[in-house]
Amino acid sequence: MARHAVTLLPGDGVGPEICEAAVRVLEATGVEFDWDIQPAGESAMKDYGSPLPQQTLDSIRKTLVALSFLVDGARRGEPGLMVSWEESPAQLMRSAQAFGWNPEELRQDKLLDVLHVSPAQLTIERHAVELIERAQQVGARRIVIDSITAIAAAVPEVATYRYYLWAITDYCKRWGITVIMTAEADGPVWALKDGTRGLTFVADTIIVLRYVEVEGDLKRAVGVLKMRGSGHDTSLHELLIDPPHLAVGPRLAAVNVPGAALHSL
Repeated sequence: MARHAVTLLPGDGVGPEICEAAVRVLEATGVEFDWDIQPAGESAMKDYGSPLPQQTLDSIRKTLVALSFLVDGARRGEPGLMVSWEESPAQLMRSAQAFGWNPEELRQDKLLDVLHVSPAQLTIERHAVELIERAQQVGARRIVIDSITAIAAAVPEVATYRYYLWAITDYCKRWGITVIMTAEADGPVWALKDGTRGLTFVADTIIVLRYVEVEGDLKRAVGVLKMRGSGHDTSLHELLIDPPHLAVGPRLAAVNVPGAALHSL
């Protein structure tokens, strides 16, 4: 029987008790779940300064855009490598299936590979070598590293962290590989510099994903913050995530930017 990955938000008040009872009821059905418990509500506000902190938002929709980049490439005959620090290959496969993607078939056809290492088990020098070796084995034309924020947390030495990213981006440029690195930063757009330790200079393009308020409703937005050597569209567009569809929608006008966290690619 297939297992199901579910993000659980107990929240405050009677929320934890209700969630605990709901978990017992659901597990009694015999269906297998992987519960991803994340903070939300008043307690999250005290600890993280937001009722829906970045890690909670990431748990819900963090890898979808980056993963769609690899799936699209694989369907075009361009092999891809997903380097995940926080989600196992099984979790990534289940997330993809909600959108009608069949990553397991792509893996069997050697068009998609997943390299997963827990930050707690990270040896940064060895990981750079292993990443390049796996990319060569699959003949990768696209690579996703999700996320460099997790790497930064696991590697306190800034020089080592920078050298790791420089080595990966240099390898990709020399071999004509397109690489997406995800990063998180709290607050406004310029906080990206702090969230990535000032490494935005290594990116030719920076795409931002965030929540905005439009006439009282929260909507997902996507925009291009930087595209080196290009007169790109600077407007925010709605990001439509409605399984099995994921698409860039129309331009968003008259938006307000709430205090929600920013997620960048």
